[in-house]
Amino acid sequence: MVSSVAHCHSKHVVHRDLKPENFVFENRSPDAKLKLIDFGLATIMASPSSTFRTICGSPSYVAPEILYQRPYTYKVDVWSLGVIIYILLAGYPPFEAKDEKELFHRIKHEPVRMEGKEWDAISSEAKHFLASLLEKDPRKRPSCEECLQHPWIEKGQYILEDKEHHHLEHTVKNLKQFNARRHWHAAVAGVTAMNRMARLAHLHHHVLRSVSDTDHNSTSPSTEEDKTNKEEEKDGNNKSTSPQDSKVQNPAKEGLETSKETLTSSLKTKKDPAADDNKANVKHMPDEKEPFCSCVVS
Repeated sequence: MVSSVAHCHSKHVVHRDLKPENFVFENRSPDAKLKLIDFGLATIMASPSSTFRTICGSPSYVAPEILYQRPYTYKVDVWSLGVIIYILLAGYPPFEAKDEKELFHRIKHEPVRMEGKEWDAISSEAKHFLASLLEKDPRKRPSCEECLQHPWIEKGQYILEDKEHHHLEHTVKNLKQFNARRHWHAAVAGVTAMNRMARLAHLHHHVLRSVSDTDHNSTSPSTEEDKTNKEEEKDGNNKSTSPQDSKVQNPAKEGLETSKETLTSSLKTKKDPAADDNKANVKHMPDEKEPFCSCVVS
């Protein structure tokens, strides 16, 4: 994982949405390559010191500087890597909360804790590595190239070549529970979204049906009314033909016309030269050609 992100940074690409779901194996073979996917929020940096302002990322993996809405660098990827590695070693994320407001508060202010039975089997080098990645000050965080030179990462290659496997029983148990919670929250969010869309579709259908019924009634007069209208046309000299008398009262149509006039008036106001003069008082933001995505989108 660290090598893939280091490669992206060497090509001046910042991913900005690193999470376990975005690391996939090429196939099901034991020696399958691990690949990084989903570059929908990625951006290009002109230099290692390039900064960005777009608020994006997944809530549990977003870096503190993004939550503070400060200019940030490629170091946000290093933070996200730290969160992922923390989950792989402990079986749960470093910061958990019931809602996103509390979660963001903990990411910004609470220290990273490595306590519990699952951490007894974790080496001090691994803990030191995690502490450096999850440093809240991005200036103190190492780059991915520096991460590859860390003793724990270098020693990991020899551990993989060893025939003996080191199982983390407590971590595996925690991972199963964490994965179950993740699927549960995703299912709840999916059902909530479907219910919301169903309510909107029902409301939309109801409004269209009401407008259609009123239009039909206003354009289809009865036979008696038709005869009366013809008689009034023949005897036009004796009766006044005021537009107000012949106007059909249609509340739905009047509401639509009022909304249309309001929208047209609003658009004219935006095109007003006086409004352009106020642009001088607006704080200038750097021109960053990239998509905007709120952090609260999981």
